[in-house]
Amino acid sequence: MVPSNNEDADREDSAMNGPDDEFRARVTVVAAEVGNEAALEALLGEVEQALRADIERGAGENADDDLAAVESWAALASYAMARFHAPASPWPRDLAGWGKNAAGRLRNIANTLSTILRTVAQALAAASFSVAVSFPWGISIGLSW
Repeated sequence: MVPSNNEDADREDSAMNGPDDEFRARVTVVAAEVGNEAALEALLGEVEQALRADIERGAGENADDDLAAVESWAALASYAMARFHAPASPWPRDLAGWGKNAAGRLRNIANTLSTILRTVAQALAAASFSVAVSFPWGISIGLSW
């Protein structure tokens, strides 16, 4: 999605920007209405599709900006998962764990993020990077030097 605010206005039009405010707001609204695993999977599918479109724009000139975009996408996917599954007192659903399809979608998103993160880690001279998927929160991004 193309940024809808001036936050990324100084970035190249061809650089990955992360989810824009409009898409983030849409995910917020839809996630609040998700009532079952099928709806969650559909929402994660939308996130994955938008992520892939953003990655097609390619890396920018600033690896820190690219890392921020990767982290923004990870946070957005994690928000959708957490909104449905995250603990509350008591747990909001009578469902243990993640469903296979939603978990698979989340793994696809994580794998997609790892492709750009590999380039970012090299540009930032990181010794290693990780993309982890964990219950209940979702995706975690890590770099170590």
